[in-house]
Amino acid sequence: MDLIQKENDNQRPEGDRLLIYLRDMEKLVLNEAALIFGENASLSDQVPKVEMNHGELMVRFLMPDFHIGHLSFVLKTAKRYMENIRINAWLTDEYRFQSLGDNLYQIKNITDQFYFQIQGTLGYYHFQARKKSAFAADEAHFILDIFRMAHQKREEQTPEERLQELGVQVYRQGLSWDAIGGYELVKREVMEGVVLPFQHKEIYAKIMEKTRGSAGAGRGNRPRAILFTGPPGVGKTTMARIISKEVGVPLLYIPIESIISKYYGESSKNLMSIFELAARMDSAIFFLDEIDSLAGNRDAQMFEATRRVLSVLLRYLDGFESKGDILTLAATNRPKDLDSALLSRFDHTIRFDLPNTSERRLILKGYARHLQEEELVKLAQMTEEFSGRNLKDLCDYAERWWARHLILQKKDVSTPPLEAYIKSVETRRLDDSR
Repeated sequence: MDLIQKENDNQRPEGDRLLIYLRDMEKLVLNEAALIFGENASLSDQVPKVEMNHGELMVRFLMPDFHIGHLSFVLKTAKRYMENIRINAWLTDEYRFQSLGDNLYQIKNITDQFYFQIQGTLGYYHFQARKKSAFAADEAHFILDIFRMAHQKREEQTPEERLQELGVQVYRQGLSWDAIGGYELVKREVMEGVVLPFQHKEIYAKIMEKTRGSAGAGRGNRPRAILFTGPPGVGKTTMARIISKEVGVPLLYIPIESIISKYYGESSKNLMSIFELAARMDSAIFFLDEIDSLAGNRDAQMFEATRRVLSVLLRYLDGFESKGDILTLAATNRPKDLDSALLSRFDHTIRFDLPNTSERRLILKGYARHLQEEELVKLAQMTEEFSGRNLKDLCDYAERWWARHLILQKKDVSTPPLEAYIKSVETRRLDDSR
């Protein structure tokens, strides 16, 4: 339906013309609502309200399950239909925008432009669009696109799809044990304490039945939460992906930025939404990296928002026992900063130390297979206190340095010699000393 002003409407008073556009817009949104809510759409309280308000044409509707991350979708959609958008307000629970038309610098009739905003209190959000004249066709379609996004049938989405909307990265392709060089004791600890309980659930249940007289409910004697500790770059995240492959379930990696928000109460709501969706999955592995950023020690200096996040984390770690087969893995390089109550929720802690000389040789061999054994040993001895990530960076730098050398010397492609890797180590040492 074309909502752009028609020529034969020019003879009508402005108020009459807007009433015509209002009725046209009502028909448009009711047709769209019928596709979502069915034949009784007109009876739903979630159908957009189209009305006149102080001489403006206005459309307003609820946004169930609105999340701060949905703003990116709203703005990308607006950009698709409108050339220039100005932010009028960006406050807690209020986001207001204005279209500036095709010419960003033209201020004529700027107060007649298209406005839209998202407002909410206590999780009750609504979208509102308004204009002092008829909505242009693109503006009307923009409104309908946001309405579809806000009211799409959630039952048609899997928990995995909803989690991805919230910023959770879902990995279904894990890594093999070879992805981590060395660390044989850690690998055995992971295999015995994490992988085997997942692969042989029935054996653990039968043992519990014999020892306690009951198979118990939920996880029983199997671990539900494991903490990885150790300095950065030693393979904690890589190990989570290895476990995912070994047990054959998806890994849900939760970036801290998908949870943390500068708005009061938003971070705890983000985390709660993620946990509730994961609980609907039959089986999955949660991986919370840098968990110390979410839940530090509870003391007088802790912000109230952090307390709320910690409370959600504690509650749902306990609740997972009866909500699906969820294994939670968390990682930190500052275990002393974690709250004691949170530490008590982990069944087991696995420590990842910096690789020793033998392990560094194995890691280097994975990135520099062309080097001789004695060269790898020499390089391993030179890289004391290097993490696995440091060693990868070292090899990357050596390859880049050698590529530049070949280009400048106009030589054929060849593998970097040991000297290129030694130069990389020396450069790293120099950078660290600055």
